[in-house]
Amino acid sequence: MKAPFYMTYPIQSIYETELEYERDIERIREYYPRSVRRLLELVEDRCDELECEGSRMYDENPDRYMLEKEVDAICQRCEEKNRMIGQDLKDIVSVLFYNELYRRRCRFRRCHKWW
Repeated sequence: MKAPFYMTYPIQSIYETELEYERDIERIREYYPRSVRRLLELVEDRCDELECEGSRMYDENPDRYMLEKEVDAICQRCEEKNRMIGQDLKDIVSVLFYNELYRRRCRFRRCHKWW
């Protein structure tokens, strides 16, 4: 039995799967406290700035010092906007940043393994 044409190219389903991952994470993020969602916006903004072909965020083993500098820069932005101050802020931003970095690295690997 022959497979239908659309089933012979599995790449098409990658995009649908990626969209489902994105919808799922957005549903979960709706449960975050408002203050954390605002912090997450700053984290996502910084990741958007870092995200490009050849970015250090996609290195096999990201440099811990680079990651800490990025967290500090995000914390500085938060403090400038008087959102939070102190070690608690850095802890929250670190978790959000590392989670966002992980999510984007996974998406990058899933999407680029077919190229």
